[in-house]
Amino acid sequence: MIMAHAPVILPAVLGVRIPYHVALYVPVTLLQLSLLVRVVVGDAWGLTLGLQAGGIGAAVAILGFGVTVVVVSLRAGARTPERSRGRVPA
Repeated sequence: MIMAHAPVILPAVLGVRIPYHVALYVPVTLLQLSLLVRVVVGDAWGLTLGLQAGGIGAAVAILGFGVTVVVVSLRAGARTPERSRGRVPA
């Protein structure tokens, strides 16, 4: 939910532009792989280490998404023209 809605919610709330960049797929892929580890290794095989590794992978993916959004936005000049000039569109 965070990764799907951030590109829509953050520009509306914070006034920053989040441009599309292929790097945004890296945390999403890591999140999906960590879920796969949790389900297959942790749940299906019953290994606690799989549950822990999957949980850590999910946390790293969410934090990595935040870092990736900030870096991509800063590299693209994140301020929208309306907000940076002090004008808010009607």
